Amino acid sequence: MVNGRAEIKLPEYFEGLTRKEGRTVLVTPKFETEDEKISKLITSPVVNGKFTIWAVDDNNFSQKFYWEVKAVRADIPKLKVEEPADSFEKLLKITEQ
Repeated sequence: MVNGRAEIKLPEYFEGLTRKEGRTVLVTPKFETEDEKISKLITSPVVNGKFTIWAVDDNNFSQKFYWEVKAVRADIPKLKVEEPADSFEKLLKITEQ
């Protein structure tokens, strides 16, 4: 992060391999010494294979961080979650005992 901003470019295949809806960027600030100031961070959505992270305060404009992007793959059909019709009733019986 430089001057409170970092742009992350994802691999070329990311756009083709993932669905655009439901992408999530997780950011975790990290520190190396106990007396290091830590900035709160925010992130943009992933657009065209990249996203931006900003420090929202002036505590540490060179804040180090970990990042992770989660997305649903686009090269396979969407999964359908099916629950048996009586599963809720069974759960109720178990918790009532």
